[in-house]
Amino acid sequence: MRLLQDILMDAVQKKASDIHLTVGRAPTFRIDGTLIPLEEEPLTAEEMEKFFYPIMKEQQREDLNQYGQVDFSYTLGENGQFRVNVFKQKGKLASVMRILPVKIPSPKDLNLPQSIVDMIHKKRGLVLVTGPTGSGKSTTLASLIHLINQTKQEHIITLEDPIEYIHQHGKSIVNQREMGSDSLDYAKALKGALRQDPDV
Repeated sequence: MRLLQDILMDAVQKKASDIHLTVGRAPTFRIDGTLIPLEEEPLTAEEMEKFFYPIMKEQQREDLNQYGQVDFSYTLGENGQFRVNVFKQKGKLASVMRILPVKIPSPKDLNLPQSIVDMIHKKRGLVLVTGPTGSGKSTTLASLIHLINQTKQEHIITLEDPIEYIHQHGKSIVNQREMGSDSLDYAKALKGALRQDPDV
């Protein structure tokens, strides 16, 4: 029987951006914008359950059963970080997994304008980062948080669904809270964050 970890490592080595797993089709990678199925047998319902139920927390399994889908992150140590969406279709599990860079890119790597980078020096305000799926919202925010963490002594709190980039404490303290496991309610987590002496 195939192992999920083997499929994920194969996707990382082939520089895929996304991994599509669904019953009745071979694992499929999105490479350079094109969906490319592997030359393997189609996935079975049993395989999908064995892939995902063991890596989900109890609350995530409950959310999947209640809402028909769940988001979470999964890591293969230094080999890869993945944003995972597991959902039900035709009563069976399916999943799309986005491969995330292990290294957080710098603003320079992303060619961010200096006016965007300068926003990290603002003491107050609200910054909205918007755009369609895959446009780089999470990567932009991770890059700016990483820069703050490297250069300033701040308390950074993130509320994420799911956590995509792992930040280590640097000059700053970085507390990352994942919805569904660290807090069940976004509004309460946001209210709580205001009582946790945040700078960012």
